[in-house]
Amino acid sequence: TVQQGEPLRLECLVENLANFPGDSLLIKYAIRAENNAETVVLKRERAFAAHDSLRTALVLDTKQLSGKYSLLMELNPSDEQPEQTHVNNVLATSFYVVKDARNPLLDVTFDGVHIMDGDLVAAKPQIRISLEDENAFLKLNDTALFRLYIALPDTNAALLPIYFNDPNLVFYPAQTSNKNRAFIEYNPVFSNDGDSKLIVQSRDISGNQSGSLDYKIGFKIITKSIPCICYEIPI
Repeated sequence: TVQQGEPLRLECLVENLANFPGDSLLIKYAIRAENNAETVVLKRERAFAAHDSLRTALVLDTKQLSGKYSLLMELNPSDEQPEQTHVNNVLATSFYVVKDARNPLLDVTFDGVHIMDGDLVAAKPQIRISLEDENAFLKLNDTALFRLYIALPDTNAALLPIYFNDPNLVFYPAQTSNKNRAFIEYNPVFSNDGDSKLIVQSRDISGNQSGSLDYKIGFKIITKSIPCICYEIPI
């Protein structure tokens, strides 16, 4: 059993039982799903001497697989090399790919704080959007996993898309470490006071949405500095 996206490795030892050397060896792998859809992989190994052995391996990408599969491995499938019998040329096994069905976790902060709907926001905030997935094999490394929209005070509440070529936006894909997390840093400069709204849509590589509803947060922009009255407290 492997997680979706986790490479499946099947390793076998093959021996030439004859008293004479063999040519390069063709190996056929037939992978069959429960709906009988079949994928065939052909691999050729080096020639090997009489009674020699070699270790061969199939590494299978499981990003597009899920469910139970049967795997049939056959040596010399097209009789390129004459043999007395093919009985010992076949290996049958099965494996299971656990589908990635869990939703990724989305988190949005303004200047490091989780704001409430309608809170005040600075004219030059740092908005950090992070997305984390429990599947360490399907890396969050594509900007297509995110859709960002914003409504500004001077656009009459119309939603405008935020594109990744915006110089105020930087995308950091998930790295090769075990933690599968990508994040966005958005540093807009708001020039008008008033109500605004941010909407974030996100999904993982398998298409699982971060939630059944889009992330929406309304906030108020104040570009003018607020005067502060200071009092001296006698000691």
